[in-house]
This record gives sequence, C-alpha cells and structure tokens, in this order.
Amino acid sequence: ALFNQMIARFALDSAVVPTEDELNSLICECMRHGETKALNAILAQESPRTLCILERADASAWQTLHDALPAPSEIIELTLSGQVFGPQTSHLFGECLDRMPHLESLRLTNCTLSEVIQYWPALTRLQHLHFEAMRKPYNLLMHILETSSLTTFHLSDCKDSGLDGELHGNLARSLARQTTLRELTLKDLRADWFHGNLALGSYATSLKNQTKLERLDLSFNRLSPKICVELHDALEGKVTLTS
Repeated sequence: ALFNQMIARFALDSAVVPTEDELNSLICECMRHGETKALNAILAQESPRTLCILERADASAWQTLHDALPAPSEIIELTLSGQVFGPQTSHLFGECLDRMPHLESLRLTNCTLSEVIQYWPALTRLQHLHFEAMRKPYNLLMHILETSSLTTFHLSDCKDSGLDGELHGNLARSLARQTTLRELTLKDLRADWFHGNLALGSYATSLKNQTKLERLDLSFNRLSPKICVELHDALEGKVTLTS
C-alpha cells in the first residue's frame, strides 16, 4: 500500500517534486517490485545525481534499474551496501555503470563481488573510491585503478577481502600510476604479519610517486620497524602532506 501511494504521489503527479531521499527510496522500491515502467517514468521527470542502495538487490532488481535508467544518466555519486554480486548480477551492475558516464564517486561497503572477470566500463570521470569491508574486491579495484584518475582512494577492513601480499602488491603498483591522489586511506588491512607488511611495503613504494598527497591514513595496521623506515623514506619531503 505504501509503495502504491509513493507511485501515485510522484510518478503520476508531475507537479510534485520529491526530495533526494524520497526519490532514492522510490527508485529502490521500484527495483524491489520490478516496476520498470514506473521507474522509467520517474527518471524521465527527475534526474537524480545520487543513488544509494542499502538493501541487497537481486538480478531482477538490477535488470529493472538497467532498463529504466536513461542513457546516459546524470548520476555522479553511487553508494552500495550489503550487495552480493554473482556472475549475473555483476554483469547487470556493470551495464548499469555503463549508463553512468558522469560518475564521480563510488562507495561500496560490506559487498561481495564475483571472482569471475566481468565487463566493467571505463569510469573515466571517477574521482572518489571508497571500499570498506569488501569481499573479493580485487578485479574491480584493479579495473578502476587502470581506467580512472582518482583524487581519493579508501580501502579498509580487509580481513575477508581475499587480498594477500601478492594481490596487494599488484594494487600498489597500479596505485603508483595514479598521479592525482590527494587522500589515501589504507586502513586495517587485516593481513597476517608477513603478508601485511609485504603489502604495506608495496604501498610505501607507491607513495614515492604521489606528488599531490595531502592526507594519509594507515591506522589499525601492524607496522614493523622496517616498514616504518620505508614509510618515512617514501614520505620525506612531501610538502603537500598535511595529515
């Protein structure tokens, strides 16, 4: 009943202008109910700049969003939480991203990504990336680092990420090619002592190439004396760094 009231209020009455939060709730409800036509009508009237999906969406929900999204959409900020992406939902998610060419900020928390290599569009305008408590994020992280020029990179709470020292090393080498970073967070990587310091050593090396870095957060990591020396050497002389 509540969903029907929302549809009646916003989709059928063009004079009513929803707030950003109301529009976001309506989009999520349309996804959940498979209301492609209603969502298409809503998005034809409104051009949301942000989209926040905090409840798990199945393949049908992602298909609904994909079919209703205009190409291109005006979304610049996407936040997802609690999503579990298998091969099918990963593919649909990638196709939804393809309709967001203006995307500047991507925030994923407590999501599981598929290990199967998927089609991901080049997110050439993406500036801000936030991955927290992610599972199997490696493939998407590498794709983004190879196709985007980031100003903010946040990776934290990696205990279930599946990232070992070797994969962190690959990420660090790709991160080293990012020349526009201003904020870097590598927080609570949660690797064991050996792999954790191997990873931090790789990231320390990548820091040498960062000439615009203003903020660095390495909190909740177990730093060996050797890593502390490497970090000191990598950061020495970086006059842009303020915290």
